[in-house]
Amino acid sequence: MNVTLYHYSACSKSRAVAELLDAAQLSVDVRLYVENPLTQAELSVLMNQLGILHPKEMMRTKDALFAELGLDQEGLSQAEYLDAMTKHPILMERPIVVIGDTAKIGRPPESIQAWISALAS
Repeated sequence: MNVTLYHYSACSKSRAVAELLDAAQLSVDVRLYVENPLTQAELSVLMNQLGILHPKEMMRTKDALFAELGLDQEGLSQAEYLDAMTKHPILMERPIVVIGDTAKIGRPPESIQAWISALAS
């Protein structure tokens, strides 16, 4: 089972999900996405894996930076949101776990544990 964790080590939820994956003894590729931002193409793939239609659904919309950048305005294109995440990766919701071709945002972390259990059965 291929597992990727989009991880931000300063985030307690992200650390909790990393611990859950470790406890499940899964081999995990960890991407520190703040230090190694995703490209727009990678973000588009991740959107498909999450099953979402708009990049805003995988962004930290309550973060002050979101409003500072004017991302709370109506009528912005998907490309503008994707561009903002490539330039300011801290805006990406965290953590995100990808297992195979499916992804899930790990909030709350227990949702990842339930997901792993469901996949294992």
